[in-house]
Amino acid sequence: MKAILLTGGEGLRMRPLTENKPKPLLEINGRPLISHIAEKMPDKVTEFVIIVGYLGEQVRKYCGREFFGRPVTYTEQREMKGTFHALETCRNLLKRDETFMIFYGDDLIDKKTAKELSNENLAVAVSLSEHPERFGVVEKNADNTVKRIVEKPDKFISDLVLSNGLTLNGKIFDYKPEPKNGGQYYLSEAISKMVLDGYKFKIIEASFWIPLATPEDLKNVEKMIA
Repeated sequence: MKAILLTGGEGLRMRPLTENKPKPLLEINGRPLISHIAEKMPDKVTEFVIIVGYLGEQVRKYCGREFFGRPVTYTEQREMKGTFHALETCRNLLKRDETFMIFYGDDLIDKKTAKELSNENLAVAVSLSEHPERFGVVEKNADNTVKRIVEKPDKFISDLVLSNGLTLNGKIFDYKPEPKNGGQYYLSEAISKMVLDGYKFKIIEASFWIPLATPEDLKNVEKMIA
């Protein structure tokens, strides 16, 4: 199974730390963020696909051709047009019926949740948030599957949000979303389209998730996981 790591964003809210270094290479307790994520991958993951963008050469140099014992393939997102747009750079690497996982290269996760995701065909990791308006907000059905996902809603819908981790298959490319927020193509919107078409996405509550957006977040998390 492939694990796709999204590392291309500019990390604007993390300035000035990201002026000369991509966000996934910022360090927590002496180790880059991306290594904290990659070490949590379950045994089913046999290959990394790393999507680079802003200062991507630094990510390539750090991760190399083999990362945590797994071969690495790189793709490049030349324009920052959202998470679905990033995934499209991998389209020729994925078969239509192939199951794969996606993780953001800048939010901390746990091994248990990653393993649970790897055991599903279609799934999303979620967590409760005090600021759901910053994320993809998830409404769920009685059977613990996704009813819909609304990206960064203007009004309160739920405090359950997408955290870090998705299990998808190549059919996702059949559901390109409409652009929002100035031309951003969101994976969450594509998943909602799949749900409307009858696909069931299991909801997995993350055991551990820390979104990292600002320098203050980095300082706080170092104290938490010291």
